[in-house]
Amino acid sequence: MQKLRPALSTTETHQFIDVDQSIAICAPATEDDIVREVQEENENEQEDSEEQFTVPTLIDGLNAVSVLRKIVIFNEEFHMQGNCDDTLIKIQREL
Repeated sequence: MQKLRPALSTTETHQFIDVDQSIAICAPATEDDIVREVQEENENEQEDSEEQFTVPTLIDGLNAVSVLRKIVIFNEEFHMQGNCDDTLIKIQREL
């Protein structure tokens, strides 16, 4: 048979619940800390976006037009198929 533990008093219950209330889990942030962190995040985002962009080459442009032509030709949703394809062919020739 199991032995039952005596019930905790109200004071003991509150002490048990609040046992870690006074433990600091991190340093309190100052306004300067918050501003600095936001500025650093913005700088990092700008650096990331600058690094990701590269100027497309002529080959990239020709490939893009080729993909657009395939989309227009193989999707029946485009009822202006001839007109769009002619325009894309002209763009391809210009490139």
